[in-house]
Amino acid sequence: MTDETYNEDELYNEDAEDDAEAAVEPKAPLWRRLLFGAFVTLAVLFFAGVMLYEFGGMSAPDPQLKAQYEQMVAAGYAQPIQARFTIPIPGCKCHSSDPVLTMAHSTRRISECGSCHAR
Repeated sequence: MTDETYNEDELYNEDAEDDAEAAVEPKAPLWRRLLFGAFVTLAVLFFAGVMLYEFGGMSAPDPQLKAQYEQMVAAGYAQPIQARFTIPIPGCKCHSSDPVLTMAHSTRRISECGSCHAR
C-alpha cells in the first residue's frame, strides 16, 4: 500500500463538510430584519402602554397632604383607603388640595381617571 491510499471515512467526512457549507442559509435581507425589529419594538411599546393604562396611577401624594389625611383618619373624619397595586407615573398627580380626595385618587389607575377628567 502506498501513502496515497484513501480511507473511506475521510472521504465521507469531507463530503459532509461540503454539504454542511452548502446547506447554510443566507441571512435574511436587511429590510426584513429591520421590519422585524420595528415590529418587536412596537409590540413592546404597545404592551408597556397597556400595562401603564391598566395599572398606572399617580405618583405619591405630597407628605403634607398625607400627614393631614392620616390625622383626619385618626380623628374619625375620614375612612381609611384600601391600598392597591399601582405603577407610579411621574408627573401624574391629583391637583386637589383636599387630602381625602387626593388620597382616594392615589389608589386610582389611569383607566379609572375618566370620572374626573374629560377624555
